[in-house]
Amino acid sequence: MALTTVSVGEVPGQMPSTICMPSRLLAALCDPTSAAFTSNPEGELADMAEALMHRFEIRSASGKRFRMVELEAYVLGDEATGHADPFAHAHAEQASPGQWYFHRASNAPNAKYKGGSFKGVDITFGRAGSVYAGMLLRGVIELGEANEHAAPLVSGPCNVVHSLLDAAGVPSIVELVHASGGNIGADGLAPATACPLLGIFPVEAELEPRFVPLAGPRIGLTLAKAAAHDGAMETYIARRYRWLAPFALGPKKVYAVLACAMNGESAEDAAARTKVGLKTVARQLDAFASGAADASATLAAVRGKGKMNVAQLCAMLGAAHALHG
Repeated sequence: MALTTVSVGEVPGQMPSTICMPSRLLAALCDPTSAAFTSNPEGELADMAEALMHRFEIRSASGKRFRMVELEAYVLGDEATGHADPFAHAHAEQASPGQWYFHRASNAPNAKYKGGSFKGVDITFGRAGSVYAGMLLRGVIELGEANEHAAPLVSGPCNVVHSLLDAAGVPSIVELVHASGGNIGADGLAPATACPLLGIFPVEAELEPRFVPLAGPRIGLTLAKAAAHDGAMETYIARRYRWLAPFALGPKKVYAVLACAMNGESAEDAAARTKVGLKTVARQLDAFASGAADASATLAAVRGKGKMNVAQLCAMLGAAHALHG
């Protein structure tokens, strides 16, 4: 089923042939080459995440619609941008705004798409020749006809990809790209490159419920390859580049607890917000504070390690946050 043309505000179940989110609109949400981004990247990225969560939805050829409720940002810029996040994939598909970037095994142009639990998809907002940037979809919720939340949270990049592929009516990323004629764009003004099976649309009225996303550290990052990046991993590993809705905490709640710690919240407030037991929260916050108190030694102890227990994770992020914010 191909997308059929509608305008913003028409019946949500009807599908457009092009995506009502031109790349210039996506680019307007966050331009990594702008002076505003250079001076306040965390604020610019947070504004983009909040806009995607409240003012846009994902629509599929089957008629299913999804709200984005958990996002992570990855931006690798040039010297002028001054934002050298080594955790970004830096694939060429991330160097243009308004595209789907399904994660690949390497940054080679024709590298295979990642499989198994390593699948993921970004909304790109990079700039050719200077910036590789993607907003990773970590959590979505299906919307009903009245924009109500009509299904349980889909949590985790791989599960999000599976849900989107199912909604698009294809069994794999390769089949999606093939059925789309190789088009991975999300730009309604560029029909030659727009994916006809999945699109991002502006909504007429902001999605409810409204919320202030909880900002915290990204999930699953380590210092295993720190030696190859001359301190950049320590600089970026604790950046608050993950945003989630309060009703979409997902299974990895320790990261939500650490987000509360970075906000300066008490153990009691963090426990209430995350629905994690107070004793568990207190242990995690103690480890976070311990890492911050001896930051350099804490980071040295986990540098080069790909696996950590919860206490080590909390201490590492406490140390990196204390040193680099």
